[in-house]
Amino acid sequence: MALLLDRMRAVGHLPAMPSVGSRVARLAAQEGQRTDEMAEQILQDMALSFELLRQVNSAQVQGTQMTGSGPVLTIRRAIALVGLNGIRQAASSLRAWPGPLNANGAAAMQRTIDRVRLAGHTAQLLCPAGYDPEVIYLVAVLQNLGRLLVQYHFPMKPSRSGS
Repeated sequence: MALLLDRMRAVGHLPAMPSVGSRVARLAAQEGQRTDEMAEQILQDMALSFELLRQVNSAQVQGTQMTGSGPVLTIRRAIALVGLNGIRQAASSLRAWPGPLNANGAAAMQRTIDRVRLAGHTAQLLCPAGYDPEVIYLVAVLQNLGRLLVQYHFPMKPSRSGS
């Protein structure tokens, strides 16, 4: 655990997806865009989504956000609180794809991200009516955060067996 924490301090939590710079630039160019449309674009990048939620909730814990309101659970709410400058700040704090990963590690990380996204979308399809689909997606994705962190910081070598 200490080794993982040390690596997270050194190379960050997760790398931004390759298109994060262009995505943030598109968001900035479309300042009048609806919050839910911006949230859809941000949700495509798990690292940016996690970083934005971390920054908003850390600020709230430190008392700089409205007191009495619970934790921020959606990207839509985070965008409403921090605006485009907060999104830019969150994006600039991320390490570029693929971070310290080599080509094989990056490919394995992408497969893991794809599986986690699939879990999030499956959770959305299976949830009872009345639940916020974005919250359901984020909860399912966050349930796999450990898997993502281990894959990023300690990439597995591909097995030589056919299994």
